[in-house]
Amino acid sequence: MISRANYEFHDDTIHPSQHFTAGRVALPGDGERRLMGAILEDAVSSFESASNSDTEAAKALVEDLIEWFADEDDTYLFSFPSICDYLQIKTETVRNHIKQVHWAALKEKARKREALAAEAPTELSVDQEPQHLKLAAVAG
Repeated sequence: MISRANYEFHDDTIHPSQHFTAGRVALPGDGERRLMGAILEDAVSSFESASNSDTEAAKALVEDLIEWFADEDDTYLFSFPSICDYLQIKTETVRNHIKQVHWAALKEKARKREALAAEAPTELSVDQEPQHLKLAAVAG
């Protein structure tokens, strides 16, 4: 028999995290499903934002993600095909989205380059020979 003394300092307060999960039944694999969903969501979102950037880090990230999305090896738990298989998502659906995002980003970058090239170049007139600056030694 459980003694009432064990519950003497029991707090009946319900915390927000308990409130929102009180009626929820945890299903087997629920945590794994959320983790894999978060990995896939982060990969797609990172790809979308990096595709629109011209920094070297963004270009490297896009190359790494393209390689990850193209990988067919499902022996690794967190490989793209394994995650899609576990989440019951067709890999081609995600890959087609990635291709559309990448293609749109490339088209936008090309459009910007064409717009810059179409602008009339600023004419520079040089009336004199180039001037060279003479550097004086600074005494300390």
